Amino acid sequence: MPKNNKIEQICIERGKRDYFYPSQLSRRKNGICKECLEKKYKKEKRKKVCKRCGKEEMFTSYRFNRANKDYCTKCYKEVRKEKNIWKNCLECGILFPTTKYLVSIGKGIYCCKDCMNKSEVYRKKLSESQSGSNNYWYGKFGEEHHSFGNHPTEETLEKLRLSHTGKVRTAESIERGAAKMRGRKRPPFSDEWRENIRLSGIGLHSGEKNPGWIDGRTPFVKLIRHLSCYKYWEKMVKKRDDFTCQKCNIRGGKLHSHHKKSFNLIYEENKDKINFAEDAYNIPEFWDLDNGITLCKKCHDNFHGIYGHGNNIVEQTEEFLK
Repeated sequence: MPKNNKIEQICIERGKRDYFYPSQLSRRKNGICKECLEKKYKKEKRKKVCKRCGKEEMFTSYRFNRANKDYCTKCYKEVRKEKNIWKNCLECGILFPTTKYLVSIGKGIYCCKDCMNKSEVYRKKLSESQSGSNNYWYGKFGEEHHSFGNHPTEETLEKLRLSHTGKVRTAESIERGAAKMRGRKRPPFSDEWRENIRLSGIGLHSGEKNPGWIDGRTPFVKLIRHLSCYKYWEKMVKKRDDFTCQKCNIRGGKLHSHHKKSFNLIYEENKDKINFAEDAYNIPEFWDLDNGITLCKKCHDNFHGIYGHGNNIVEQTEEFLK
């Protein structure tokens, strides 16, 4: 009968019954019980005399037969040190001990892991060994790729953000990146590719897809401001004032032509006469130079910050200039 979910097994050596968990069966070879296995594979120790100091030491049969165990443990470490060869580190140039075997297989050229990781030779070799078809994930996409369906958590993203905060790229790093791209030229676009790009952009931002869409019409105020006559009015106002802000008396810079009587008030008073934007040419109040004044960007922003945008009157401008 099974005992505590264990499986019964009879030892071949002496016929004794033993019980094992299913996971332990693979360790019990040829149906041998635990006690018989210990006797069969028990490590027998043997004495050996050190060739260097003459001291006797106990070794297992495996270590006893090895050629490098002609010495005791202490002497063996000393012998190994004596057999070391000294080399200069490829990165920092410091002398360090290594073995002939490591040198023969292409290792033992760096004194420590830090020097190895800093070495451009090692980095280039490592990059070549893991790039292209040498990479395990080369050509694997979708569900075959190890990162398929994995998304970083908010905690991980925050850690990444903090790890890069305050970091400034050195001039050497920038130059190294520029050197890799220097001299490279992008292959010219084919005619087919250019045609596909052109066709894909047709109608992309037209009609209702345009973010400025308002029931299919552009406000008349905006259309009037884009007339050539409006641009001319702005220019003449600035020229009359000698391109000088009438508030702070600073000449030049970024200047605006401000309406003493607000542009939207003029439009509201005359909107019955305007069916098309070009009808604004026939309304002199739009183009009256006396209704304009030159202000710098800072003073213009201050004015509208005090009196608001739109519905401004002449008295507000006179009060602002005092």
